[in-house]
Amino acid sequence: MDIVDLLPWERPDAPAHVVARQPVMELPGVRGIRHDLPVRRPADELPRSLQQEDFGIVVMSHRGSSNGRLSVLLSSIPTNYPVVVSSDSVAVEDIKLDREAAVWHKADFVHCTPWGGRARNAIHCMARTTWRITLFLNDDVWLFPEAVREALRWFCTYERHGLPLAVLGAPGWETYKEHPQWGFESWAKCLVEPWRFEAVPPNPGFRMYPGLRKNPFGACMVINRHAYNDLGGFTPKYWAEDDVFNHQVWTSGRWVACGYYGRGYMHLGAQSWHCGEAKEYVGEFKDATGMTAEESGALQVKEIERWTYELSPVFNVLGGTGV
Repeated sequence: MDIVDLLPWERPDAPAHVVARQPVMELPGVRGIRHDLPVRRPADELPRSLQQEDFGIVVMSHRGSSNGRLSVLLSSIPTNYPVVVSSDSVAVEDIKLDREAAVWHKADFVHCTPWGGRARNAIHCMARTTWRITLFLNDDVWLFPEAVREALRWFCTYERHGLPLAVLGAPGWETYKEHPQWGFESWAKCLVEPWRFEAVPPNPGFRMYPGLRKNPFGACMVINRHAYNDLGGFTPKYWAEDDVFNHQVWTSGRWVACGYYGRGYMHLGAQSWHCGEAKEYVGEFKDATGMTAEESGALQVKEIERWTYELSPVFNVLGGTGV
């Protein structure tokens, strides 16, 4: 068999983390289900105006049970929301553990196969769900008690004020950088004792919101299904599906992305770094967009300036800065 036909971990020169199909910056943790954590949070009490919304949560996972992070995430989601876990694990034992974690935490499980890199799993997540409003999560976040309700509330608030909202970025923290200020002895302790996050305040970097947001973080974002379909969905040509989708939103001339202030997620940093796959699975930003990231960024800034002029009155009414 020619080497180009081999999967990345089958290649003789593959580094150890690729052979193990493990992200470079993966925290150590207990494999499988975290029985010390709740199955789910208690159900959210939603106002009547939100109860009839077509809303659900999809989790993109790659070996999420390898260190228990999938279980940590699912335990932080209130029990009254439907959840689907899409795992692209390859080894039989990894698939089994991901499935068991999903079932234990009252989530549906779908397997993304054959393996095709992170972008393929992102596409699979959206193809196997149908909700009009979809909270898209990576398996390496933990959610604050109010996170899901607030994400849904802000999405609907923006829509009901007439904004052509494609994607809403939740506020959050990067635990690998910020854990010392919250008293964690090490980054690894964040995964071991996630309940300590309950006392963490909102990230002040999001205080300017409500307003337009240039680059919502794909590990915790709310997607408008209508916009997703209109823009052609995620692309298989680049591993960072959120970066490309952000480009699609701001260059469409039809849709916008927004943010809000509050407590959303804590990022445990397991899936942000791709696993060093071969180029055909990682791709390049230019392959997917036809321009470099710098060219795209400059164009996005111009579009945001244009939309800001039009939408600032709405953001001011909602208490934000409009930018």
